[in-house]
Amino acid sequence: MVDKLGYSWDKIHDIAEQLEHIRSEEMIDRLDKFLGYPKLDPHGDPIPDASLNIKSQKQTLLSKFKKGEKGKVVGVKDSSSQLLRYLDTAGIQLGSLIEVKDVIEFDGSMVIQIDKKGKITISRLAAQNISIG
Repeated sequence: MVDKLGYSWDKIHDIAEQLEHIRSEEMIDRLDKFLGYPKLDPHGDPIPDASLNIKSQKQTLLSKFKKGEKGKVVGVKDSSSQLLRYLDTAGIQLGSLIEVKDVIEFDGSMVIQIDKKGKITISRLAAQNISIG
């Protein structure tokens, strides 16, 4: 719904929860088809298939990375609107390529490069909520 309907990832959670209570199988099937049969929700969590099977993916929190390590953002641990807005402002979204340029010994904050563009510093708290795959 983020891609097809233009919702931001900090607003979609409440709407998705409302949609979970739809009782029309036909409506669910049509919406699923319209959305392109997504495998992940906007926060990177797997969506069960029609048989309620969930495909898991290997994830590591960004806070566990060391200088020089890199990977793709595949999810967020905290889906609060405050964190999601912060990530939007920082230019971090699902699929962003993150490379750790430095880890600040004092407080664990990190200097990261996003999608081979500019570098930013993020707090340890933010890094503890970004899942990399």
